[in-house]
Amino acid sequence: MNKNESFNIGGLSLTMQYFSDKINKASVDELLNNYGYLETSGRLLAPTTYILDYELKKFIAISGNVMNLIGYSPSYLLDNGYDSFLELLVKEDMLTIVEKIRPYDVNFLKSIPHEEHGKYIFSQNYRIKTASDTIVTLFQQNTLILSPETGLPHYNIGIVSDISHLKNDTSILHKIEKMINHDNIHEKVMIYSTTFYPSSELLTSREVEILKLIAEGMNSKAIAKKLFLSDSTVINHRKNMISKSSSKNVAQMISYGIRNKII
Repeated sequence: MNKNESFNIGGLSLTMQYFSDKINKASVDELLNNYGYLETSGRLLAPTTYILDYELKKFIAISGNVMNLIGYSPSYLLDNGYDSFLELLVKEDMLTIVEKIRPYDVNFLKSIPHEEHGKYIFSQNYRIKTASDTIVTLFQQNTLILSPETGLPHYNIGIVSDISHLKNDTSILHKIEKMINHDNIHEKVMIYSTTFYPSSELLTSREVEILKLIAEGMNSKAIAKKLFLSDSTVINHRKNMISKSSSKNVAQMISYGIRNKII
């Protein structure tokens, strides 16, 4: 059964919907208060807040403004589970998070005492398809709590905001920060930062090779001669690259390659 309740988080008042038969309001309050860092970032980002239970593979609480973010209601996300949410992500971004980012975060936390887990903030951006079939870029900050028994992720508590107006490339920034409290003043200290370029995985090595030659100003005939290919093969590669990169023409395709550090 889903219930709507108001929660106060770092000076913010948010209405969250949660599974009342799996978690009670006091438990939601405790998780948000003990592991929340929303006071410093929430006011700026006006985020959607959530609690994910990895053991259940479900969101167990999520704020109502997720409807404005991706067009899906809290009930939809609560009822359909975490795997359904992952299916909304652009595939390359989803694979980067599931296969590279999250395993790194888990291994990092295994070297940290369990009682310290709530002090670390993990950040990443990703693209997601909304209910209206548009693609938006989201920025997620979360605390990850491992189970002391299994060492596997148990809770993921975080905030998500739309940053499409700030970011127009497809790179994924992954950061780990530590929250330090000095006299009730919160400060984030950078621990780790890296950038992934999942869109480069969309193109084959041959397509990347051809794209680099196109960027140098070579036409299809010259590229075909240089690479010992037929003209039609190079032309087909160009068409595929334009389609894969969602470009309208060669100029946009080159711009795409530059933005995503493919060339």
